[in-house]
Amino acid sequence: MLAHLAGSLSDIRQHAIINALIILAAFLTWASGTMWPDVLVALGILCANACAAEHIWLAARELPSIEA
Repeated sequence: MLAHLAGSLSDIRQHAIINALIILAAFLTWASGTMWPDVLVALGILCANACAAEHIWLAARELPSIEA
């Protein structure tokens, strides 16, 4: 029934997890007084975005080329 929304639902789930991690990192940064929780969450976000970019890149390579 919701098969056409599968990609959108996984994106929403990923955004919710990332937002929760950002809030947790802010609390841990405040509590510890160091920047490392922010850095670790930033690296996680970087990995998530790199993975998404790879999926888009591979999908784009599978499309037939348009020759003018």
